[in-house]
Amino acid sequence: MNTLYRASVPTAEIVPLLGPIIRRYAVERTPGERFGDFVIRAGYVTPTNTPHDFHEHAKVSRGEQI
Repeated sequence: MNTLYRASVPTAEIVPLLGPIIRRYAVERTPGERFGDFVIRAGYVTPTNTPHDFHEHAKVSRGEQI
C-alpha cells in the first residue's frame, strides 16, 4: 500500500484494522496481484497519482487532522 490508509492509529488497533484486509487479500487477490493494487481495486484506498494525493483521502483516527 503506497498511500495513507489511516492516520495516527494506536499500536493496539493496527492488527484489528489491517487483519480483515489482509485476510480478504489472501482470498480475493488475482494471480500476481500485489497488495497495493488489491487495496485500490477493493476500494480501501484511492490511487496516489501525485505527491499531493498522498493524504487526500486518508481516514483520521479520533478526530485528528492530517
